[in-house]
Amino acid sequence: LGRYSYLPSALNSLSAQTMRPDEVLVVDQNPPELRQPELYEEYRDLNVRVIWLEERGQSVARNAALAEAQGDYVFLFEDDAVGDPDLIEQHYTWLHRYGAHVSTGVSIPPPPIEYTLPEEFRFPRVAQTFSSGNSLLTREALRLAGGFDRNYDHGVNADMDLGTRLYLAGALILHNPHAAMIHYKAPMGGLRVYGHWWAHSNVGMFRPFPPPTQVYYM
Repeated sequence: LGRYSYLPSALNSLSAQTMRPDEVLVVDQNPPELRQPELYEEYRDLNVRVIWLEERGQSVARNAALAEAQGDYVFLFEDDAVGDPDLIEQHYTWLHRYGAHVSTGVSIPPPPIEYTLPEEFRFPRVAQTFSSGNSLLTREALRLAGGFDRNYDHGVNADMDLGTRLYLAGALILHNPHAAMIHYKAPMGGLRVYGHWWAHSNVGMFRPFPPPTQVYYM
């Protein structure tokens, strides 16, 4: 949504994976008059399937893709991110090494920002976080958790909510520091369309803080 300038980099990084996905589902929520279907023509070798969705919202978008997914495993990714070439392979390897249901990775800011993972995040362990933009998980675990909550369509903490429900459903969630991506955190599109910025910072003098969805999660 509003991120056609970022999407090619994300798709190219999926195309360059050492373990390539069998299919790539993109939910496009741009208004019909702004759509760029020709962009996807360049990625036929990636088996890209576009779901044109006029209803907007992050949860309804992800649920629409999950309903169409064919594989036993689902990789959740961002439209404004670039993954390391072995991103999916690292997820898959460590998922099986520990018998986990979910492998959730790390996000690194783009250059020239210098960034080092905090010490407590540098080794694999049971996670207390979940990223809806960098995780590999079984489709069965998603089914048991019930997918994404539509109450978070236009607000923050959809990932925290799903991670909590995965945990309550008995899923083992692994924090995987070896599965890394660069996240550009685009200043436009996505949740920015609805006026939201970060979960833990004010979003403007005349907007509620904490955001309503954060209160809902609590």
